Amino acid sequence: SSSSTPAVEGDVPSTSASTTSKRKRRRRSESKPSLDAVHVIAEQNDQNEQQQKEKKKRGLPDELWSKILEDVDENSVTAFASVCKQLRRVQKSSGRRLRMDLGHYDCPLVSDVS
Repeated sequence: SSSSTPAVEGDVPSTSASTTSKRKRRRRSESKPSLDAVHVIAEQNDQNEQQQKEKKKRGLPDELWSKILEDVDENSVTAFASVCKQLRRVQKSSGRRLRMDLGHYDCPLVSDVS
């Protein structure tokens, strides 16, 4: 036989045509995912999207942060608004201004300049 594998008793030598068709079948089956695999991938994508939405929803709603902001003193409004975009948005919608009273600090540099 001209094939590279030695012939074993009882083996029928394979023809090149049958070997080629087996390779093609194998490649086709390897290249196309099964429908089950497609469904699994789609389900995983849906779960990932749901997790992303849940991450965005985490935290307190703006209405609750507005209630909390009512108890924040004037000097702490700037710190409150500096935490994140959501709290800055809450501060803006409340109408409270960003200002700090630095009068109680004794700053010699300011008094020396004047």
